[in-house]
Amino acid sequence: MRTLTVYCSLFLLSLLAGCASAPSSNQPVAAIPGSGSEPSRATRQHIVKIAESLLGVPYKWGGTTRGGMDCSGVVNYAYNKLGIPVPRTAHDLYFGGQRLERVKPGDLLFYKTSPGRISHVGIYVGDGKMIHASTSKRRVIKANINIPYWRKRWVGGATYLACAGHGC
Repeated sequence: MRTLTVYCSLFLLSLLAGCASAPSSNQPVAAIPGSGSEPSRATRQHIVKIAESLLGVPYKWGGTTRGGMDCSGVVNYAYNKLGIPVPRTAHDLYFGGQRLERVKPGDLLFYKTSPGRISHVGIYVGDGKMIHASTSKRRVIKANINIPYWRKRWVGGATYLACAGHGC
């Protein structure tokens, strides 16, 4: 337990250090690989593998099963498989998680695809890619987050993997 506390403290300090500088843009930025030890590294990799196993699952609004799922259904499926409870909707996922300037694989990416509200979420998998349920492709896909469509709609990142406080 003491080792976990030390790792969590170090991780939180690294997050605070990252918050000290102003972001250069309002775009998603991946963390630098190998930038330090993290207690949830295996968990992150497992979430990405679960998300990858969902590629091709049909899009279904409100769906949370392999028979069909929406964007927040993908997140709920992957996180719940590991026993990590998360809110159901993209909006609630964003406001319930720990906000991040720099995301790592397994963290969540949020977008405003509808005017005035956070309406879409994906799981960051690394290398500028996310896995999400696409309404236009009608299935779960891997997408490039650096294309103009996603960059224009970017809101922020959040995690449920390093969170120790209320609402996490």
